[in-house]
Amino acid sequence: MASIPREIIQKHNKLLVDLCDHINIKDQDYANFITALRNADLPPGRLSRVENEPAKLFQLMQQKGKLKVGDYKVLEEALENSDNKEALELVRKLGSEITQQMKVQGPTTIVAQETVQERNEFPNKRMKAEHRDAGDTPKKGYYDRENKIGYLLILNFTKDREGTEVDVSNLKKFFQETLNFEVDDPRENRQSDFSLSELNEVLEHTRSHLNYRAKKYYCFFCAILSHGDEKGIMCDDGQYKTVDEITKTFTNDKMSSFVGKPRVFLIQACRGLATQQGHDMADDWPADIADVTGKISVPTDADVLIAYATTPGNKAWRRENIGSWFIHVTISVLEERHLHEHVEEMFITIKDEIAKDDKWKTVSGGRMMPCTWSTLTQRLMI
Repeated sequence: MASIPREIIQKHNKLLVDLCDHINIKDQDYANFITALRNADLPPGRLSRVENEPAKLFQLMQQKGKLKVGDYKVLEEALENSDNKEALELVRKLGSEITQQMKVQGPTTIVAQETVQERNEFPNKRMKAEHRDAGDTPKKGYYDRENKIGYLLILNFTKDREGTEVDVSNLKKFFQETLNFEVDDPRENRQSDFSLSELNEVLEHTRSHLNYRAKKYYCFFCAILSHGDEKGIMCDDGQYKTVDEITKTFTNDKMSSFVGKPRVFLIQACRGLATQQGHDMADDWPADIADVTGKISVPTDADVLIAYATTPGNKAWRRENIGSWFIHVTISVLEERHLHEHVEEMFITIKDEIAKDDKWKTVSGGRMMPCTWSTLTQRLMI
């Protein structure tokens, strides 16, 4: 017997991703939806743990046989009882298309073993990759992702930065495996950090590549992991490159084919003077630094978001075992929320967690406050 074709699996996953976009967990109809599901013989303990995370909720339903490719009866009944007409209409429309396609395949079609164990568990990385293969229908107010992938450049400076390899590993795992991004880590096979001229070559190559292959990508992310001071990022030859110079490499006037596509910069580097304490290491240079009021570079180009690990005058902290606070929390929040929140929404959560959660505090009580500057003109889903 034949397995369910890939294009049907893709449409099923697309239905679930779109459904996440139509659900607001704070609305009363979502509370009614959860109440209806409590009568669907789902394990009450597990249901309570995932009820505020729609993607994990759908995963649980699939694991318990309450949600299958082509079988949305339980889901439709719960949505009917919740009075979420928009979500119900979506499920009925796409569900009907999937059912019709399955009928064309004939009655002998079954889900192959790989589909049952892997696809029907609805892990984020498979869902997102296959959803993107199928194409994301452009929605008003959102950047167009249709038939495109994202691109991540990692600029990793390793000298005296224990724990940075954890940041790199976490970035690659999430962006490459979960989001299906193309990831470039030019430091990976080098013996030393970049000199200024080598860094400039990397930036020019990336800009040229993105501009030439713009139809392939819907967004560009750049993660800068480095020591920093008032002069900027220090390269291996002792010369400096400012964050402003890096971001301005990718402005619209230099990337005409990339105009209208979002560019996001994640900056893990110090912005000023602080004192290193205990097991939390700061991303400034080991030598003493003059009292600094760090400058924030405000994007003047459209469709840019710059996220700094810390505010002016403060250090950006990291730990050898988990990497930097900023990258660690950023990846954690993106993993949890990227299916139903856009990037700027998620950065509110990132800032709140780092600023208020006591686990992000040095032994002397020091805190860190990330900040963002944005000229994004639409909502960015990843």
